[in-house]
Amino acid sequence: MEKFDKYDMLKYELFEQLIPTLLYEEENNVGKLLLEELENEADRAVYDLFCRLCEDDKIDCPYEISDFAIKKYEMSGIRFIELSLPESNDQINHVVRAYVLIAHERKNPEIEFVRYFIIKKFRDKGQIYVMYVSAEDELQLGTDLTDYADDREYERRAVGRDYLMVLSKELKYGEEQKENEVLV
Repeated sequence: MEKFDKYDMLKYELFEQLIPTLLYEEENNVGKLLLEELENEADRAVYDLFCRLCEDDKIDCPYEISDFAIKKYEMSGIRFIELSLPESNDQINHVVRAYVLIAHERKNPEIEFVRYFIIKKFRDKGQIYVMYVSAEDELQLGTDLTDYADDREYERRAVGRDYLMVLSKELKYGEEQKENEVLV
């Protein structure tokens, strides 16, 4: 049986629900504003969101800003924002890290392709997977990282590959939808 506390629940809520929901929200530029915060002050933004959830539940925030390690870099034309979380309870399924990946359309650099991924560890067999979190809050299983748990470079490349696969599927689906509209 899973043994989780209120902070485990809040981490789940923040990294598997709230951040992707806000990131994909187009109304009032919510997603763009969050992305801007993550690009400029990600550690502060993540800390503030977590503390706000703690406040809503009337509990103290157990973390400092420095507990959320943030790295930003570019690889093969894709910008990465890597969010490392404070240690979690290994007795539950939990998010180890989250990634926001951003690329621009070549023909129109104003168009950004922003996608959100998590690295999730499953308690039963210690399996670790890249998981894409869609705008509909659906999780899609990606690359198995279990044998590469300590290889962050492999993880980053796996996230990048999964990002490209998600984009290619979405773009292909979009083209099919346009073709179907023409036929109707």
